[in-house]
Parts: sequence; structure tokens; C-alpha cells
Amino acid sequence: MLTSDSGRPPAACSWPLSMTPLASAMLSQLSDREVTMPQNPGSLRDPVLMENEEYRRLDQQHHEYESRLHVLTEKAVLSDEEQFEETTLKKRKLHIKDRMEAIAREVRAAAAPH
Repeated sequence: MLTSDSGRPPAACSWPLSMTPLASAMLSQLSDREVTMPQNPGSLRDPVLMENEEYRRLDQQHHEYESRLHVLTEKAVLSDEEQFEETTLKKRKLHIKDRMEAIAREVRAAAAPH
């Protein structure tokens, strides 16, 4: 926790300085597992991939989660429920992205000459 010389939190903080134990534990788990995904937008928007029904559904869900996360990140302070929702959405987005990458690998492997 940030503190001033007096030992108290700085007065100008615009984020919550405390979380519920559950939210804190979930955020800690998320931070421990976050891995940078390769950023190759061309492979994820490949027309061949967009023909895959599951991939299209996951892509749409990913965008919905991203939109909701954008709304949450615009807020100066999140309630406990919003903090929990934010963490849950981030985890779901990562899970969806992992599945989309797996589908992309499958499509590329199937398309590769044998």
C-alpha cells in the first residue's frame, strides 16, 4: 500500500487502496498466470479462420469481454463486485484467446503440405 511520510495513504489516490480478501487472492492468481500472448493480428483475423464457427463465436465473445473491460477501466474506482467482474473477465478473455490460438494452430496444421 502506498503511504505518505505520515504513514497514511496519499490523499490524491484515485484507485481503491484495499480489496476484499477474495478479490485480492483472485487478482494475485491472475497476475501469477498472466503470460504475454504473441501479437500477430494477421493470424487471428485470417479469412480461413473466420470460416470456423467456433472461432467466430469465440472472437465475438472476446470482443464483448473487451468492451465490458473497457467500461470498467474507465471508472476511477471499482466496487468489490466490479473488481471481481474485471478479474473474471480477464481470465475468460485469456481462456478464449488460448482456444482461438489452438484453433489457429489446428487450421494451419491442416493446411500445411504433408
